[in-house]
Amino acid sequence: PPAPADHLPPFPCPPSLSSAPTPKLAQTADGAVGTHVGHDRVDSRFASVIPQTQIPPVLPAFFEDPSGQSLAVKGTAFHKVVMNGASKASPDGGVTYTGSTDFQPSFSRLKELVEGGDFEAVSTWYVGLDGGGCIRVLTLAGPSRMVIDIEH
Repeated sequence: PPAPADHLPPFPCPPSLSSAPTPKLAQTADGAVGTHVGHDRVDSRFASVIPQTQIPPVLPAFFEDPSGQSLAVKGTAFHKVVMNGASKASPDGGVTYTGSTDFQPSFSRLKELVEGGDFEAVSTWYVGLDGGGCIRVLTLAGPSRMVIDIEH
């Protein structure tokens, strides 16, 4: 992902976000992680709309949806990304995202991004960090993207 411009908003604390719901299913199209001067980035791309999202800080233990199987996540501080109305399964039974579901970049802050589940139009991911930190969330168009920046 390109480096951020100087006009980006600050990193708010506490690091949580709630966005407005969307009228239709958000189809996950791509995902990536990157590191930049001052922050690490999680980049989620969608075929059209961006889903309603909450990103609260959480504590272990973590579990896969819907199986309930235990899930290990690298790091010492964690966030749970819950996207309501989002899925990599398309309404016609196809799959819109076949990329990695476990990123382990070992960046300055970001240690792991792992899928917790994609079930009944709720997509869940866990963000494992080295230490706490503030985050900012941006929604972008062309393509529809949600980026989570983790301050160093």
